[in-house]
Amino acid sequence: MVDDKKKMIDFFSNTSGSRLWKWIVKPKEQKGFIREWTETIIFVLLMWLIITEFVVQNFYIPSSSMETTFLINDRIFVNRFIYRFTDVKRNDIIVFKFPHDTLYPFPENNFFKIPFLPFFINKKHTEFKDIFKYYIPRDFIKRAIGMPGDIVEIKNKKVFINGIEEKLEAAKNMQAIMIKPRDFFGPVNVPKNGDTIYFSKLNLFELYCIEKYFLSKKIRFEYNLKFEVDEKIFFNSPIINTDYNESSTKISSFHLAHEKLSLLEFNHKVNFFASEFKIGGLPAQKYTFMEDCFFALGDNRDNSHDSRFWGYVPQSFIKGTPIIIYWPLTRMRINFNPN
Repeated sequence: MVDDKKKMIDFFSNTSGSRLWKWIVKPKEQKGFIREWTETIIFVLLMWLIITEFVVQNFYIPSSSMETTFLINDRIFVNRFIYRFTDVKRNDIIVFKFPHDTLYPFPENNFFKIPFLPFFINKKHTEFKDIFKYYIPRDFIKRAIGMPGDIVEIKNKKVFINGIEEKLEAAKNMQAIMIKPRDFFGPVNVPKNGDTIYFSKLNLFELYCIEKYFLSKKIRFEYNLKFEVDEKIFFNSPIINTDYNESSTKISSFHLAHEKLSLLEFNHKVNFFASEFKIGGLPAQKYTFMEDCFFALGDNRDNSHDSRFWGYVPQSFIKGTPIIIYWPLTRMRINFNPN
């Protein structure tokens, strides 16, 4: 028995794993120049990956959607851990994964993400060139205007939260011209964790936001939508998010919602009927949210691609909030969120 134990110890002592460990813990004075630099580079790289993933992220402002708060080419640091310990507050500026990034590897269960790196491994590749996919998620930066449970409505460029007009100094309208898809929206009820919504009770704007929410979650959602003008059928067709990035029809509930607003201005009688709802191919009449959602707008209201066009921001998509503009130096500032 003693001899067997000694043989086992000798076996593991001579394995490559044991030799690797001895190499790692080797005293500094016994390490060569190349090895010291290799260890230093690996350590710095790992620390950088951990910090950018969980603590602070570098972010570049590519558009004018957040003017006047952020300008094109501003570079900022984003606090990645704050919302692990505190809730998003009204008018916080949030950085989040764009809910409808169609470049994301899909279907997701075919891909394995390499931790900390922008690479995915295709588990069902058919050719060598299909093994790896390079992808960096698109992050957006907007302001959280509507909190979970709020009712948000936009009329004539003015934003109303629970019936009260928003008074946000940072929000600007640069153009006098009115454009319905941009300057009119809602009312929509922003879902909170635990809310149960009944599809048949939703207005067209809410129906559109729910449809976009399912798209962001890669859940197949379908229903039939009939739209009548002066008691004559204007549109009657199924709407299905078949490819998880676009509706299967050229007309969506979003377009019909704004069409309804235009028709009502000319005293037309307008009705819509949504029915035959399905989630994941199965009949459904309601849905219970398992997370909070937010309604986000850019500060430059006339030039911002935001919740007016792609619906709610799920809590799980939020990454953090900006803490400092560090470049250019002439624009350096901190503390963007209200107290």
